[in-house]
Amino acid sequence: ELEFSDEMVPEIEFHAVQQDILEALVKDEEHKNIGEAVSRLPEKYCVLIGLRYYWDFSEKDIAKITGLKYSTVRVYIHRALKMLLDIYNEIDKEHNDSEV
Repeated sequence: ELEFSDEMVPEIEFHAVQQDILEALVKDEEHKNIGEAVSRLPEKYCVLIGLRYYWDFSEKDIAKITGLKYSTVRVYIHRALKMLLDIYNEIDKEHNDSEV
């Protein structure tokens, strides 16, 4: 059985706020890294990622917009996502190395 005193409540609330702030900072850093990773993609992949994930177009719509075959759009987006992961990991490593 746990009992909480009034003195503990501010400490618990402070810890929760601290955790929220830390999570927000981590998410902000991740968003910056993702943006940087997308900007490092070759232009055709950057455009496709933008259409798919920023503008939320379907792959079929992207094929119509770009004049590419649907299957080509799917392959290019898959390649772009693989490249993004590699670039993101590289950026993360660069940032971690610079902190040391």
